[in-house]
Amino acid sequence: MASALGLRGARGPMWKSPATATFMAVCGLSPAVVWTRQLPAITLALPAVRSHQTIARFNSNQIQERSKNPQSPKVVKQDTAHEGFLTEHVNMLYPLTFIAPPLSSWPRNPIKASKFLMGWVEGHGRAFLSNTIIRWSSKESLFKTAKYKEDLEGVKLIARALHRTMTEAVAEGDETAIQKTCTQTFARSLLAPIKARGKNMRYEWELVRYTGGSRIKSDSIQPFHHLHIDCLIRQTVVTIASRQRRVQWKRSSTGGPWKVVPGSEKEVEVVEHVAVACVYNSKTFQPTKWLLMGALKPTTLEGWLEEKEGIAGLQQEESKGHNILDE
Repeated sequence: MASALGLRGARGPMWKSPATATFMAVCGLSPAVVWTRQLPAITLALPAVRSHQTIARFNSNQIQERSKNPQSPKVVKQDTAHEGFLTEHVNMLYPLTFIAPPLSSWPRNPIKASKFLMGWVEGHGRAFLSNTIIRWSSKESLFKTAKYKEDLEGVKLIARALHRTMTEAVAEGDETAIQKTCTQTFARSLLAPIKARGKNMRYEWELVRYTGGSRIKSDSIQPFHHLHIDCLIRQTVVTIASRQRRVQWKRSSTGGPWKVVPGSEKEVEVVEHVAVACVYNSKTFQPTKWLLMGALKPTTLEGWLEEKEGIAGLQQEESKGHNILDE
């Protein structure tokens, strides 16, 4: 969908295409970055059990939570429709999502640094306000517990598990696993190099260890209303730091033993800002399932100001359209 609309990334010129502007005006969303860094195809040295168990345990907890409040067939049907909507269409990042870089990467100029700080306050303030409204609206009465549960620690676990499962699937060329863990647009970007992979080339990937605790960089849930879809979309960006081992193998075109490509074996420390999304039922406030949207680069002052300018231009065009209709 992103390519069809002419999107070029969350920090680039996003509102050049009329189709993009129309879609964003309807949905109230902005383009998400598709993961441009392609991991090599790899066969995993470590077992993939932990990540699958984490996902299964997380989903099991959600099922138990739902069982406490049995849903009608109509609600179950809605949840199924929401899962399909998430897979096919949730490929856009909320406007002004702020992914703070390390302090060492902040602008040195005091004026620019203050503008960047105000951007951080605005971005997180928007998310906090939206989350608070949803949390309070999920209360049946003032003194009752909110139905909407943030469960940030659980989201960190599921982001790690999805990220590892996806990486393992790319390593093994497992198209089914990729499609189950990623949104449609992100899955396509991963499947293209896998399909072009030669039979005489393979890779090995190993998660050596996590080098730090996962951190929530952004978390926002907002209502979505369009045609027959009425739901809540939650988007969370989780920073994952890890040490990874990568090896490339090859063999002759006639077969024979696999040999390590000289210089390909290396261990690298990687910090990734992984975006995950989930559709929530707007009546029960229960989640469906989480999927990977991709990975984001940290926000820059230039990108932030450009995004604000684009939003202002879009709002101005929208107001002109309303004025023409009023006349």
